[in-house]
Amino acid sequence: MNKIVVQSETTESNLNGLPTSTLSTMKLQALAQKMKRSFSWVMGKIKSKVLLNSPQKQIVLTILHKNTEVVSLQSSDSITFQVIEGRLKLESKNRSVFINKGRVLTLNNKEEYTLSNSEETAYLLTMANIN
Repeated sequence: MNKIVVQSETTESNLNGLPTSTLSTMKLQALAQKMKRSFSWVMGKIKSKVLLNSPQKQIVLTILHKNTEVVSLQSSDSITFQVIEGRLKLESKNRSVFINKGRVLTLNNKEEYTLSNSEETAYLLTMANIN
């Protein structure tokens, strides 16, 4: 597995005006499947879609190809990963954990972390700023 710093193609969506809290897992899975039909996904790029963008909170749906590694630094006060399909491994200086489908993990300390996967994976990333 090659280590890369990911820059994904991100688009913004309001999902037909639906509040994010009403999004079901099935709707998110359907959206991920639609994203996988895009040209950039087929050409091997990571695909991301901004579902909510406000000064206090951003929610992004991201789909990763099999065997992808993402190196990132937490810049928000709190970030949460929720796996919609597949499985993520999160590694930081202090921990190494797997996040399975349907599970959620929150980080509250600003730290560098690496995400990796062994299968196609879709997840929600929620970034919140308290101040």
